Amino acid sequence: MPLQSSGAISMNDMRTEFGFGGNSISANQLYRGGTYVDATQTVNNAISSVTDSGFGGSGYSQRFNFGNLANWSFANTSSQNYYGGRFPFQMGYLFNGSVASAALRSLSTANMGGSRATTPYQFNGVTVSNSYDPGSILYYAGTAPGGGYTTHTMNVTFAIAGTYYVYTHQTNNYPYDQYCYLTVSGANSGNVTNRNVYNYGLSNYAGSLNISGTTIGVSANQTVTLTMSQLASSIVHEMAISTSATVWNTRSMSVNSGVPGSGQISFNQLYGAT
Repeated sequence: MPLQSSGAISMNDMRTEFGFGGNSISANQLYRGGTYVDATQTVNNAISSVTDSGFGGSGYSQRFNFGNLANWSFANTSSQNYYGGRFPFQMGYLFNGSVASAALRSLSTANMGGSRATTPYQFNGVTVSNSYDPGSILYYAGTAPGGGYTTHTMNVTFAIAGTYYVYTHQTNNYPYDQYCYLTVSGANSGNVTNRNVYNYGLSNYAGSLNISGTTIGVSANQTVTLTMSQLASSIVHEMAISTSATVWNTRSMSVNSGVPGSGQISFNQLYGAT
């Protein structure tokens, strides 16, 4: 929990927050980027909540759109049998460093997982291990049936104000993987409508010229709506929200910007430090 934003800050407060225990400490150890006060941190609370709509139903081949994969369960999957068992590949989203639910990770041929359920969900275009952490603030993968139309909407409430980068991807390996579009609304900046996702990769710089993606500015407790609309069949189309303009799969954020990195330091410059 960050230090208070006003009033007196005691040494005990700093010991608790920065973890230097009963050891003596000098002022220069409190510089940003020094011994105790981080300049960057990997955050697992950038998003306070996500609500979704449009998920459910089968997509291309042996794939199923669920929603929040951390909440997947046998009980609330609407269709239990497909290609001889439970859907082998689940599509949806994870955020704040969460991993898929134990129920999803337990899928196997032994418990009706189907013949291809040893790695039961897909991210970044490939099947992944059961403990996979996408690394980003939010990661989504969706699928659409042949000749079908899917619209997956995620209402993302940000707990931490800042600039975030939305990356999108749809492979160009197959002629029918086309016509997926990103729409972002509700941000202070960076809102887009029907930005084409096709033929871009998550490794591209988000929001740069001729690259699919967008840079959004948000306030604390602000809800941003992100919609992925697929107008034709799709094996997989993807979106990631990152804290970096050049790396799609990171949650590392600059922190403690009010704390100096050198020179004189006063306790009130430590307000809100973490």
